[in-house]
This record gives sequence, C-alpha cells and structure tokens, in this order.
Amino acid sequence: MEQVKGQFQSEYTAIAAAARSGNVGRLREVLSHSRLPQPAQGALLGIVTRGGGAALTGFLAQIKTELDSQAQRVGEAATTAALAQIKQQLDSQATTIGSEVTSGIRESFAEAIHRIYFYLLFVSIIGLLISIFVPQIPLRKTLEHASELPTPAVE
Repeated sequence: MEQVKGQFQSEYTAIAAAARSGNVGRLREVLSHSRLPQPAQGALLGIVTRGGGAALTGFLAQIKTELDSQAQRVGEAATTAALAQIKQQLDSQATTIGSEVTSGIRESFAEAIHRIYFYLLFVSIIGLLISIFVPQIPLRKTLEHASELPTPAVE
C-alpha cells in the first residue's frame, strides 16, 4: 500500500514541479505518463498557459486530492488481488499437503501391519514347536461322582 502511495506521490511531485516551472512542453511530457484524467490534464495545461498563480495552486491541491484518492483505490484493489492470490496458493498447498499426509498415514499403517504379521509368524512357529513336544494325555472315558473321590487327609 505504501509503495502505491509513494508512486502516486512522486507522480504528483513531477506534475507540480512541471506546472510551477511554466514550461508547457515539459508539463505535456509529464502528463503523457500520468494517471490524471484527460479533462484534468487539459484544464491544468490551460491554467499553466494563462500564467498559473492562485488558480494553479488551487488546481494542484485538487489534483493531489484526486491522486490520493486514486492511490487509496488502487492500493485497496492491489491488496485485495494479492490476498486472493495468496489464498489460492495456500488452498493449493493445503490440498497438496493433505494428500501427502494421507498417503504418509496409509503407508505407515501398512508398514505397521506388515511388521505385526511378520513377528506373529515367528510367535506362531514357536507355539507350534512347543505344542509338538507337549506330551499327549488321554481324556477320561467315565464320569466319577463326587462321593467316590478320595478325601484329603486332615492332620
């Protein structure tokens, strides 16, 4: 915003210097590169051609006011455009980062599951080997009643 105001201020300074010098050729050159509307340029050239004086001072004050107003509008428009562009870039980056994070989470989850099954394979093999060496005890074939069970000796 300050850059825009600085550009408009330097434009006003150049216009005012050329108008106060009374050199119409120099003033035409400065006005050809200015943002001043054509009717205002014509009026300024007419005032300088007639000799300037108090009318020139008053008109330069009006020009300064108009250029300050233009600087404000241009600055606000530039700020709005810059903010819109920044928002668009941030949205694009957020989408990219979101997909990268999602991909990273999926890859991490897959790697974790892979490791779990890898280590469980060894645990299963060890369990199988242990079960092979456990002696086989046959199940009983009859049901004994509680009264026929031996009672423990009490001392």
